[in-house]
Amino acid sequence: MLSRNNVTFERRFVNGRAQNQTTSEQSTTKLFKAIDDENPGDFERALEEGTNVNAFDKEGLTPLMSIANSYVASGYGQAALEKMAKLLIQKRSININVQSEQPVYKEEHKRDRFGRPLYLFRGEEVAEVRPSQYICCRNGQNVDNIDDQGIRRYFSDEYDGVKENVRTSEIQKNTTLHIACQTGAVDIVKRLLTHPDVKADIKNYHNKVPQDLITRAFEGIIKLEFQKAQTGKELLNALSNRNIDQAKGLLNQKLNPNCWKRNSNGEIETPLSLIIKSCLQGITEDNEEVLTELLKHKELDFSQIKPIPAIERNQWVKQIIERAMKERLTDAINRKDLNDVKKLVEGNCFINRAIITDVLRNVNEPIHYLNEKFPATVEQPSANTHNVQPEINDEFIAQELQRLENLEGELERTKAQLAEKEQELNRTVDERTRDTDKISQLERELRQVRQGNQERIHTLTDQVARLTREKSQLENLRDELERTKTQLRKKEQELGRVVSERDTNKISQLERNFRQERSELQAQNQDLKNKNRKLSEANIYNRRQSNYSSASFVLSGAFAVGSCLTVSNLEICISLAVAASVCIAIGCYCSYKASSILSDVTSTEFGNVIRLG
Repeated sequence: MLSRNNVTFERRFVNGRAQNQTTSEQSTTKLFKAIDDENPGDFERALEEGTNVNAFDKEGLTPLMSIANSYVASGYGQAALEKMAKLLIQKRSININVQSEQPVYKEEHKRDRFGRPLYLFRGEEVAEVRPSQYICCRNGQNVDNIDDQGIRRYFSDEYDGVKENVRTSEIQKNTTLHIACQTGAVDIVKRLLTHPDVKADIKNYHNKVPQDLITRAFEGIIKLEFQKAQTGKELLNALSNRNIDQAKGLLNQKLNPNCWKRNSNGEIETPLSLIIKSCLQGITEDNEEVLTELLKHKELDFSQIKPIPAIERNQWVKQIIERAMKERLTDAINRKDLNDVKKLVEGNCFINRAIITDVLRNVNEPIHYLNEKFPATVEQPSANTHNVQPEINDEFIAQELQRLENLEGELERTKAQLAEKEQELNRTVDERTRDTDKISQLERELRQVRQGNQERIHTLTDQVARLTREKSQLENLRDELERTKTQLRKKEQELGRVVSERDTNKISQLERNFRQERSELQAQNQDLKNKNRKLSEANIYNRRQSNYSSASFVLSGAFAVGSCLTVSNLEICISLAVAASVCIAIGCYCSYKASSILSDVTSTEFGNVIRLG
């Protein structure tokens, strides 16, 4: 059963949660506005109000992504944006690998409201109402597509078509590291890579990891930063495991000395804080060398280190740090690099008045900035400031008086210059007052141009990605074509070899057949010669036997006639009759021999013909 008190408590709880949600949304809005205005003060105040550092804006970007996206185009605001990025990266609630919700845009051929394709001709958009007939989209009048040279133009989608980016339902899925690599924000890449949880192998919508999106102009620099960050994390792990020898070897390589991690108490540990802790436990030659090398590293960020009271109680560590700071500051002054001096002393708890006084005793160029940074009348904090005043003696007083006289003379000259500058400033103020509206207009235009540049960058990036894909496809096709050509050459060689072998075998077979047939023909020819010879001999023998037969028959006839005539003489008649019979027998025998020899030759030839057949 609900009581009045329970209802009141529930109402207060709901109202409080709604109020907290509204406050968080307001703080998030302030945070994004501070980034757009490049205002670190408003940014820090928004963070203190409990803003959601992983919230997305209308473009689908988190605060850290917005910083990386606008860093390169910000110009003089880069230092402020880098400071904001550092504060965000070190927030415990930050999701360093969150992926953007930016929409994916697809480039398409622009069309009018009737679906007709648009082309660009003489700076005007024209629509194709029917083949080779166009109208101007601005006023609807017909357009004669003849250029300045009097040549009729025929528009193509690729060269003359008006393109537009159409928003799709897909999202880019870029991490902050993707965006920083894509825009060439080297300093933001450095900061991101120091985070212990950052991942460099996350793929976006286009299946690209951050290093795949590095622009060609920054490719060498950013890839080197990835290697330096990896070496910096190896150094951090080596010092965490108290492996001083490995740390000494890593310091000889290019590295990022600002990599960090949180310990079990949630405190940030860096290579410098770990080596200081090691030295406080006991000074050795090795850890002293590592501490000195780290303090002299040009990229070391001293603002990451908080004051360590234990240094005040350890004179050896204190002397090592002071000596390294003096050497770095002296080197920066000798190089006349005031920016490096500012970078060295701002947010550095190891720099104090005593060190500056000792180093800048006879240096006048950067002394104004440093006197403002470390005023002599302001008492320094006691924790880790090493506030040891220099020894006061006559020589020191004389030097200070001489410096004071120099400053007085310089002050008089400065006053005269200021009077002139004041007059010039008054004139300038009058001129600048008239230009205020123009400046505001230019600022608005600048923001619009910057936004347009960002959109063009995204468009060009998509085009580059598309061209890269097409290039990869063409290379694959070219490789496939080369492989096909190689296979065809192999097939051609193999075919030539097979054809050559087949022709050789066929020629050999034909030669063997030819030789065999020639041998058979020669044998047949020889047989025919033998047959002709036998037939000729048989014909001669046949004629001879025929002659013998004819003569025998003639003689037998003669003897028969004689026997008839000599009938009266029986002995003569019988003798002639016997002689006629003998002649007849001889004629028959010769006729038989002639016929038998010719028939034998004929039958032999017929048998040979049958065998050949």
